[in-house]
Amino acid sequence: MGVRIRSRHERADAELPEEIALRGKTLYVFEGELSGGIADIAIYENGSTKPTRTLTDGNVQYPSGLAVDKAGNVFVGYQGPSFTSGIGEFVKGEGSMKVLNSSILPLALAIDGDGNLLVDAAVSGSKSTIQIYPPGKTSPSKSIDNLPWFYQFSLTADGKHFYAGDAGYNATSYQYYTYPAGKLVYSYAVPGAASGVAGIAASPSLAVGKW
Repeated sequence: MGVRIRSRHERADAELPEEIALRGKTLYVFEGELSGGIADIAIYENGSTKPTRTLTDGNVQYPSGLAVDKAGNVFVGYQGPSFTSGIGEFVKGEGSMKVLNSSILPLALAIDGDGNLLVDAAVSGSKSTIQIYPPGKTSPSKSIDNLPWFYQFSLTADGKHFYAGDAGYNATSYQYYTYPAGKLVYSYAVPGAASGVAGIAASPSLAVGKW
């Protein structure tokens, strides 16, 4: 994959927060560097307003997805030097990154209620597929195909649906899908959106919104 796609909010300062995740009182912020240096995950534990520690790896240059499971395992989607890309894991949020797959271009990550890692990966054109990795596995057990590119997606509390921000060219909408079937329920055009819906989250409530 010879393209860098994660440049949607570039600015002049060195650290660029691209992705966030929460686990209890701990905030994880996946930060890139506009200089092209190594990205890091800044960890703010127990409500701290300053990073208490960081996770880094030489392969991780541009953030391309972040998810943390209940056990504290930190999963990252990344793009690296010389157009490399893949997904990796910091087991228990510590140590060196373990590469799970180095042959895909990840767009967004999530964890479902069963602890499966969900990876939205780019395929041909502006299409993507969500690959579903069972806990402890380095290859997907199944996939949800023929989806648009997503900047981010988020499962509802009941685990039966997910919301997704469309990252396709000239996209200005977010969608609502069934899970794990991946059937589109509706698409909502965001007023005033320029190109792509960059972030999205589902309420903890079981109630599903409709527009």
